[in-house]
Amino acid sequence: MNIIKAANAGSGSSIPACDGNPTITLADLLSGEDTGGAWTLEAGSDDPGANFNAGAGTLTPSGLSVGTYFFRYTVAGTSPCGEDFENVTVTVNPKVIPSFTQLGPYCQGDIPAGLPTTSNNGILGTWNPSSISTATLGTPNYIFTPNVGQCAETVNMIVAINTPVAVEAGTPQAICGNQTLDLSDIGASISGGATTGTWSSNGTGSFTGGAAFGSATAYVPSQADKTAGTVTLTLTSADPDGPCPAVLDTVVITIRNLNCSTFPWNGGNN
Repeated sequence: MNIIKAANAGSGSSIPACDGNPTITLADLLSGEDTGGAWTLEAGSDDPGANFNAGAGTLTPSGLSVGTYFFRYTVAGTSPCGEDFENVTVTVNPKVIPSFTQLGPYCQGDIPAGLPTTSNNGILGTWNPSSISTATLGTPNYIFTPNVGQCAETVNMIVAINTPVAVEAGTPQAICGNQTLDLSDIGASISGGATTGTWSSNGTGSFTGGAAFGSATAYVPSQADKTAGTVTLTLTSADPDGPCPAVLDTVVITIRNLNCSTFPWNGGNN
C-alpha cells in the first residue's frame, strides 16, 4: 500500500505593520508549512496593489493605506489527497504623531530644559540637534525622529530665543551744588527687548519732565541730596513680554558743595 502524504499549508498568524516598515516575507507568518506553495490575495482583503508580490510571497508596507490585508498560502495535494491552504493577516496601522510639551521661549543666555527622548504619548526617539542652545537669537528648529520599530511620525519643535534687555544708566558725573544734571549728557540707554523705562533716585530730588526714560530731561538735586554729597540714580527698563526680565542699572552722581556760578570750576576738588 502506498501512503500519500497530505499537503500541509502550516499554521498562520497575524502581525501589525506601519507605512515605512521593511518588506515582509509572508512565509515568516507561517509555521510547519510545506514549501512550494502559492500566495494569493484573500477575498475581503484591502487591495495592496503592486505592494504585494505573489511570486516572491512578500508585502511592502511602504506607501500602503491603513487597512487589513489577508493572504492565502495554498499547497497543492498529490492525488488522491487534496490541496491545503492557510491564511495570514497584515494590519497596517496609522502612524502615531509624537506629542511634546512646548519648550520655551527662552531669553538669550538662559539655561534651557532638556529635550525629552520620550514623547507624552510614549514614543521613544532622538532629537537633532540633541539639545537646545540659547546662544543665538531666533527660532531654531529641533527634529524628533522615533526609534526604529515604532509606528510613529517624525515631528519638529520650534523654540524661540528672545532678545534680552540691555540698560546703561550712564557714566558717573559730578555737578556743583547749584546745578541740575542733564540726563541727555550721561550716556543712558535702553535697548534690546525693551526701549522704555523709568528713572528713580535714592535721594529726594526730582526729575524734570517726569520719571519716564526719554521724557525726563534732568535731575534736580534736593537739599538733602546736596548735604549727602552723592545721589544714586537707577534706570529700570520696562518688563518686556516673554521670558526676558526687566533690567536695571545705576549711576552715582557726586554733588560738590560749590556754587559754579561764582567762578569757573573744572570738576576737581581744589
